[in-house]
Amino acid sequence: MDREKAAEAFARMAYESGVQQGLGAVSEFLEGRGSAGEEWRKAGEWTRSLPTENRRMLTFLLRQAAVQAVTGVLVNLDGASGYCHVDGRPVEFSVGMAPVEAEVSAIPGERDTVTIVPAACGEDLHDIFFHIAALVEN
Repeated sequence: MDREKAAEAFARMAYESGVQQGLGAVSEFLEGRGSAGEEWRKAGEWTRSLPTENRRMLTFLLRQAAVQAVTGVLVNLDGASGYCHVDGRPVEFSVGMAPVEAEVSAIPGERDTVTIVPAACGEDLHDIFFHIAALVEN
């Protein structure tokens, strides 16, 4: 597996997990499914009372907030926002992808790891994510 394929797979996972599943969970709570509290019940009632066009706009805004939140994490992973500091020292994040022999056997061992971040070359992770989000949403 090369770096570009690994980066795209990571960005797709970030979209599915961070945006799609996050919005799905919010939707379930607003519909009264799951173990949501009183505030979720009230929010669900309020959401259902909105005209259809307003509900569509709310869904759009929630999706954009989720996309921006995931993008912010990826920008930091890419190092595009500068260094983070730990114990007063600058650090950069590292993300890799290591194929496993089988899905049932994801035990760490000797594996070839593809480094996604930091990237010596290729497209930044947050840019790949933006392309995926744009494709899905258009």
